[in-house]
Amino acid sequence: MQSAWMLVLIMAFLVTSTALCCAQSAENDRRYEELAGKRARAVARNFYHHAEWSAKASVSETAQALLVTMFASLAVNMFLSSLHSWGEL
Repeated sequence: MQSAWMLVLIMAFLVTSTALCCAQSAENDRRYEELAGKRARAVARNFYHHAEWSAKASVSETAQALLVTMFASLAVNMFLSSLHSWGEL
């Protein structure tokens, strides 16, 4: 008879703990959806930072100009970092 009460007690504990876990999971899902909504609103609010441009030159000329600009920027960065490492800047 005592083992029947122990079984009922264990079953009640398992049902209660499962219900609490399900409730916590539902609350976490709600928080995740709220966070995803906030992220979507932030992206929409900051969309005006998006820029588009059109080039009058051909694709190859535009690519060449971008490469020249990139390498010039890299050369300036390397020069300034070398001055900084020598203590002259």
